[in-house]
Amino acid sequence: MKHFTKQFLTPLLALTLMLFANLSHAGKFYASDGVAIRGFDTVSYFTKNKAELGSDKFSYKWHEVTWHFSSKEHLALFKAAPQKYVPQFGGFCALGAAHNGAVPTDPATFTIHKGKLYLNMTPPVGVTWRLNPDFHIQRAATAWENGSITFY
Repeated sequence: MKHFTKQFLTPLLALTLMLFANLSHAGKFYASDGVAIRGFDTVSYFTKNKAELGSDKFSYKWHEVTWHFSSKEHLALFKAAPQKYVPQFGGFCALGAAHNGAVPTDPATFTIHKGKLYLNMTPPVGVTWRLNPDFHIQRAATAWENGSITFY
């Protein structure tokens, strides 16, 4: 069984890395083609408690990546206080960061915890994250601050 698992997971990991090869790590934010968090409106997580796709009509370049918003009001809120709205750990998977990896996220898999936005790779990963967020945040923050994160 161990041989089968290794034989199956190695190609799967390689395929996953190839799929996300176009990721840019400019400014250490999760950005595909220069657009942060796949174009989702980071303010909507806080104002509507939902993942909402933004528009290039309401965009703003901050920390070398473009952020999209669903309205001019959200754009204005972000411009006034970007640190309040940006996802933690650059928008990479928060649980991945807790394990020293910067992996892509599904922007629809999110948690607001103690006023901060955390994104995760998949819904099951989000469930694991929410079991003990404070523990994972501490581990991820240490890895992020120490620069021991590997970008995939």
